[in-house]
Amino acid sequence: MSKKTQRERQERVFRRKIVIVVGCVLVVLVAATLGLVWFLGTQQHKEPETVPTDTQAQTEANVARSKRDGQLHDNAAESAKKGDTAKVAQLYDEAVANESDINRKVQLYVDQSNVLYTAGRFAEAFEAAKKAEGLSKDKFVAADWLSRIYEDQKDYVNAAKYYTLAGQWATSPQNVYKLTKVYYDGEAARVTALEKAQQ
Repeated sequence: MSKKTQRERQERVFRRKIVIVVGCVLVVLVAATLGLVWFLGTQQHKEPETVPTDTQAQTEANVARSKRDGQLHDNAAESAKKGDTAKVAQLYDEAVANESDINRKVQLYVDQSNVLYTAGRFAEAFEAAKKAEGLSKDKFVAADWLSRIYEDQKDYVNAAKYYTLAGQWATSPQNVYKLTKVYYDGEAARVTALEKAQQ
């Protein structure tokens, strides 16, 4: 076979390969285009997603409740600063009476305790926290709060007791920060060590 014939043959094979490659690329491009057109067509026919009305209503209710809670807290804090603990009690007693959910009642009493504690009214703060503790079988929120204020008062025995109790209730749905039993047991051990160091 002559060199000229070989070259012509190689060129035909090369052209054939080019035609095959270009054909394959075109097939892939056509398939991709059809797939894209189909995808976009199905997306246009879908109903736009909207937030269900119940969720919107619930969100609005939560926002309104947060505003009420903030206003209650501010009014109570102002009364506590003036030393009017009777007014603080009245504000929270009314709020608790207007709630049907026991967990909300607990949260309100803990908030009352926080307001009083911040104002330096420690006896009244513990009294409100104890009300919270007695309301529900789920002791998490009250135990968590009591552990912290007992520790702040350097009553490490009671702080350890309530850290341990909070740990026992760590799986509570009220545990929004998802603190674990291990965490609370560690806190109980830490304040127990502080108690021993004081002796």
